[in-house]
Amino acid sequence: MIVLVLSLFAGRTTQAVRVEEPPIIDGVLDEACWQQNPGFTDFMENYPEMCEPPSESTRVVVCYDDYALYFGCFCYYKEPGQVVARLVPRESGGEGDDITISIDTYNDDRNAYRFSVNPLGIQRDIHISGGGWNYDYAWNGVWYAEATIEECGWFAEIAIPFKTLRFPPQDEQVWGLCVSRWMDAKYERLVWADYQPADKGMGTRVDRFGELTGIRGVSSGLHMEFLPHFTQTARVRGPDVLDSVVTFLPMTAGVAGMDAKWGISSNLVLDVTTFPDYGQIEADPEQINLSKYETYLSERRPFFTEGADLFEFGYFEPLYTRRIGRRLPDGSEVPIYGGTKLTGKMGGTELGIIEACTGEAVYEYYGREYAEPAALYSIARIKQDLFSRSESGIIATSCERWGEKHQGDRVLGCDLDLSIADDWYVNGEGLYSFHADKQGGPMGAVGFGKSGRFNFHASASYTDSLADLAAAGYLSRPGHIWASINTGYDDSWGSGCLRSISVNLGPSVGRYLEDTIPSYTVWGSACGSFSNRWYVNLSGSASRNFYQEDQSLRWIKSVNAGFSSNTTKDIYGGLWISLWDQYVYEYYVPQYFGHVGTASPNISWRPRHNLVLSAYATGFFTFQESWEPDPLNAFRWTAGESLRYTATRKLSFRLNAQQNTYAEHYTQQLLATYEIAPLSYLYLASAVNLDGSSGSIEVGEVTLYAKIVYLFRI
Repeated sequence: MIVLVLSLFAGRTTQAVRVEEPPIIDGVLDEACWQQNPGFTDFMENYPEMCEPPSESTRVVVCYDDYALYFGCFCYYKEPGQVVARLVPRESGGEGDDITISIDTYNDDRNAYRFSVNPLGIQRDIHISGGGWNYDYAWNGVWYAEATIEECGWFAEIAIPFKTLRFPPQDEQVWGLCVSRWMDAKYERLVWADYQPADKGMGTRVDRFGELTGIRGVSSGLHMEFLPHFTQTARVRGPDVLDSVVTFLPMTAGVAGMDAKWGISSNLVLDVTTFPDYGQIEADPEQINLSKYETYLSERRPFFTEGADLFEFGYFEPLYTRRIGRRLPDGSEVPIYGGTKLTGKMGGTELGIIEACTGEAVYEYYGREYAEPAALYSIARIKQDLFSRSESGIIATSCERWGEKHQGDRVLGCDLDLSIADDWYVNGEGLYSFHADKQGGPMGAVGFGKSGRFNFHASASYTDSLADLAAAGYLSRPGHIWASINTGYDDSWGSGCLRSISVNLGPSVGRYLEDTIPSYTVWGSACGSFSNRWYVNLSGSASRNFYQEDQSLRWIKSVNAGFSSNTTKDIYGGLWISLWDQYVYEYYVPQYFGHVGTASPNISWRPRHNLVLSAYATGFFTFQESWEPDPLNAFRWTAGESLRYTATRKLSFRLNAQQNTYAEHYTQQLLATYEIAPLSYLYLASAVNLDGSSGSIEVGEVTLYAKIVYLFRI
């Protein structure tokens, strides 16, 4: 027992074995390379307890040849029938058992490629950066995996071509490696890595990976990818489908185009696109905005999401890519004619450059015609490794517009992230905006803290009233000075009724520069999970704020509460309730100070392992300051329903519907996806937009959509 406990904390190292004949990737581990090499078995529990002996045994063997890196995974169970396997679309995670391979190819304790496969061979991949803090879920690599289920457990074979990875050009590679196994029936995670008991609550730590050695004489070779795509959309407008106008997407909107990727070296990649495939099939979630600030929309377009973590800042957002090819008020989009992206790492320097050119767009809004000028967006980012787990960087963004007159918006900034010891850190950043037709201003922030079971963070920020990130970023409201402190405690246990808990409490003080009176806020939250896998959350805040709208000083209160049930059950769901005070706006025009409450129920039903039906809604209740209901808009709601059916590993169907009574807008979308080959897809979709502005629901537009994307790899 003493030997077992000591082995849990020993530095883990494994050696990859070169093979002359590669294994057949079929999920049956009967080749000699798997049977004759011991691999490694010294896994430890990582959740809910940290660094405890595992309850089940796991064995992994690593091999390689000139083409790829191979993993053979033996996931045993003592008792039969414990494997949880669900047929879900590729990139769907968190449903059933899985085995995950994470590789730090630069061994720099900062970045890693993560590959996961479940017992039915469903694949998922992610790129990790920031030492484990940032996850790029949009990253997609070409790799292969198959799995089989037997009475004693399940088994997986994985092949990762060296073309898929970026690594330094040297004869002998030494990489960081972490292998984790999730056992859904036991709600337990096992890992092969060098985690310590003090790491509990810190999540993924790339610097705790074990070491993979023995890889010699490999390279990514010639790496070129061509991804031609053809998209066509037929729009049917008019109240009578038989007497309506049918229009097709023009060629300038990206009907046909090409995305190309060239691996200049094993660590530097150039992406070039013409009439890029920036289209998104899934619509933005319906939202109701009762504030005076711009609605924030998440990025879903692959060209921008892949590698987006390189351009991120901790406090501000100098790059908000939804500005590029943005959606106009009438629902149309600004066309994007072309773009390039260069990303890579040379030594300790990480580089990212984006160029995108958008065309002119004319649209109508409330009976008036507006023009969006052509623009050129330029973004450059450099990050430099410092010491063992620290980094600094600079960023420059520019948007040059050519309308009736030239307009230019530019931002220049820098950031610093220092890790001190294992769990303390200091960070800061500063930016300045420049404009051709107006004065710009500075903004900055600094903070320090401690991560882990007991965590702490203190920060202070300042933005000038003239600061503006509209070049290519997002800043909801400039002109403030603010300081805050957050303290927290996180823990989890493997037994008992309460299985995990997270408690946070913090005060803040500051003011907007246009005000003379500072604001004070105290907030707190508590959440936990139980042995039945139910989750509860409670949070609230109280603040003293000054409002310019009516020159008043008010106490502002908010409270939020909710729960979610066990998602491994056939029927699961939750309910979230919020109530807060705010100045209510209608179409960005102030109305009155009042109260807003929301109730958001959701429910899902899984009648089969490959079929999920879900429904959700959010009801908005608006009250005047006296708690009298708003006479015009006391209640509004948004809702959505979805059906996801995965027929096979390659064929899936998804039906979505959304309703928004505030915008009197209703949509239904049906999408069929077929994977022709790795990262090559055929999409068929239809969408129905309904309009309720006239008092009755009418068909506003019917859209039929077809898209094919095929990857050619050299």
